[in-house]
Amino acid sequence: MMTALKPTVAYAAVLAALALGAGPARAETPAAARACVVGTHAGIPDADALTVASMVCEEVRAQGQPVAAPVTEATGPRYVVSMQKLGESVVLRLTEFDATDGVVAGRILNLEKIEDVPVAAPRIARAVVDKVPIEATRQMDNLVGAEARVQPKMDGEALWSLGVLTGFVTGAAMSMPLVGADLGAGYEMGDWGINANMRFGVSSSSNVETRSGEAAMFTLSVGARYFFDPSGGSLFAGGGLGFDALTVDEIDGIQPAPYAEFGYELFRLAESRLAIAVRADVPLGSMAIDEYTSKYSDECNDAGRCGSGYLLPVTLSVSYAF
Repeated sequence: MMTALKPTVAYAAVLAALALGAGPARAETPAAARACVVGTHAGIPDADALTVASMVCEEVRAQGQPVAAPVTEATGPRYVVSMQKLGESVVLRLTEFDATDGVVAGRILNLEKIEDVPVAAPRIARAVVDKVPIEATRQMDNLVGAEARVQPKMDGEALWSLGVLTGFVTGAAMSMPLVGADLGAGYEMGDWGINANMRFGVSSSSNVETRSGEAAMFTLSVGARYFFDPSGGSLFAGGGLGFDALTVDEIDGIQPAPYAEFGYELFRLAESRLAIAVRADVPLGSMAIDEYTSKYSDECNDAGRCGSGYLLPVTLSVSYAF
């Protein structure tokens, strides 16, 4: 009888030893998985909310956090995935709670549509688990919602302009009439505009034989305009800097020339418009006088240039912009 009991006693002893921790090392028990809770989701079907929670919590799991399958209610440490409708867009929120219902971390992403969840889930999971701002998870291929929308800009339009001008070049005790053209390009908003112009003109009363009345102007300039009224018609004032090549009789030269202008622009609410402007260019230096006009100076250099004269072109232009 005793012989028959020996194997039974030995087996019982082994079980007792294992239960008390003696013998081979036991496998570590994995940490308890945190709950994944489907939070509030007004306006979103339950099936869609469950799918979203599953995808987000799966990404949390991919970040190394043990998370259970989604449930509708839970206590203790947990991740709560909630959604809210905002028009056609969806506000996705992931919040981590501790055992005392305190918020450990929470992040929000605005999605253009619920179908953006596969792109948004890895980002919001990483932001909560790593405790980083949601902006730190942006990459070139994972922008969602408002992050990827076309940003509104201030109203403005690019314009080309073509016009005619008339005026005169005055200075050095003379004044010569001009007629010519004004070509330009610019960009205009409600209050401000920038523009670049190429302007040229010639005398309308020149005498080739006597060389009297010869006058010419060529100008390249850039500047800005301020419009006093955002309505369909507005007064404007402007100014800028250009380079003026001027000739009046034997006075000629090229000088940098600031300019000022004042005018009125019509049809500003249409795609094309009309502008009328008075402009004065003020060259910063004098123009040279050659030996043919000793009446301006008795001192001539070896190159035949005698003294100098100041010229001031003043013009009236009418331009059509489109």
